[in-house]
Amino acid sequence: MTATKKLLIVSPAFAPSAIIGAKRATKLAVAIRDYGWEPHILTVSSGCHPKRDDSYYAKELRSIAITRVPCRSIWQFRRKWVMDRSVAPYLIGQAARLIAKITETTLPYDNWYPWAHRAYRTGIDLIREHRFDLIWSTAPPLSGLHLAYRLGKVGRIPVVVDFRDVRRSSVARQTRAQKRFSRLEKQIVEGCAGITYAAPVQIDALHDQYPRSQSIRSRLIYNWIDDSEDFNSVPDTNCPTILYGGILYGGARRIDGFISALKRIQTECEYQKKPFLFRFLGFDSELSLLRSRVTAEGLEDVVSLEAAVPNSEFKRLCRQASVLLVVIGHNQGSIEHAGAIPAKVYEYFAAKRPILVIGPRDCEAGRIVERVRRGVFVPDDAPEAIAQALLRLLSNGASSQVVDLRDEAVRVFTKDYILPQIVTFFDDMIGGHEPSQK
Repeated sequence: MTATKKLLIVSPAFAPSAIIGAKRATKLAVAIRDYGWEPHILTVSSGCHPKRDDSYYAKELRSIAITRVPCRSIWQFRRKWVMDRSVAPYLIGQAARLIAKITETTLPYDNWYPWAHRAYRTGIDLIREHRFDLIWSTAPPLSGLHLAYRLGKVGRIPVVVDFRDVRRSSVARQTRAQKRFSRLEKQIVEGCAGITYAAPVQIDALHDQYPRSQSIRSRLIYNWIDDSEDFNSVPDTNCPTILYGGILYGGARRIDGFISALKRIQTECEYQKKPFLFRFLGFDSELSLLRSRVTAEGLEDVVSLEAAVPNSEFKRLCRQASVLLVVIGHNQGSIEHAGAIPAKVYEYFAAKRPILVIGPRDCEAGRIVERVRRGVFVPDDAPEAIAQALLRLLSNGASSQVVDLRDEAVRVFTKDYILPQIVTFFDDMIGGHEPSQK
């Protein structure tokens, strides 16, 4: 019988955080137990997360060893105060936000630095107690990778660094803070045992920036579909619904063309006396951005701006929707949005509903959705084409002539397909043993 191997997952982004980046680490911790690995988590205290979803994998996480260290970061709490003004009295919150904003560029790399500094000693204690076979950490933020890198060096444990997003930076254009960030990232990337990444373009970006990383073993590991749940919900044919949940990254995800498209199909649907509804679920800052545009276009009757909901409720709403919207961001300076694949795409796959992807023309998520025939991609600056795609999906989106809603269509993104790839890569890092599946 193969002995259980021990994995230390180092990630500030972890349940109950409601940010999408927390899902990759959380899902890995839950799923890898079925493949001969025992996960231990080193993460932040629950109170450090700007938004929480206490329902996300709550039952499964009770049986996993999780060590939480307070973040003690006014820079991280600044984001929490911005998102929820009720956290601190107004004047105190305003003063703290201002101080944090002014001093943020003095941090060695990102606003999770105080947590990484505090968690180092805790990580050393965990290594001494458990003798881990491997350390895995996902970024952003970079502080998680740096902490994992330091722990691996001290404990002489192989470290796999994982990238959900990658920054591209021209050295000539970097600020002082960006140069510090790049130097540290270079040290980590070129000194780790292995690299995993969530989208094809990301490894090319790393190799371009850090040529020595080409000698490091790497593996593309897509996010994967959650085990399907039966919510006993079907689309409302009397009032077809388009659903989007998430954030817009300060305009990187451009939705103006989509709003213009809604105005066009509103006219078409009014003529045909067919109602429809666009439901946007997001945080207060996102809702405020959209409210004025919706009012200006006279779309109040067909657009519902609602607060974000727990993941379990969002999944139910996805299955009730007629069309699921994905908005992909444009690259902003060093930030690579177009090549990333939001974790939301995989939740949409699980919901078995037609998907409309809008974004830049070189959008990787659009290519994937069309490749598996689960939906269509339209550039976000083509409102007429968006309107036509929406009308087609709303009228016959479930037809096999338009999309393929079978489980088989997205099999390569299921847990049973992806997890063995992860385990094989991890086993290679510690000696090439065959994965033991329960």
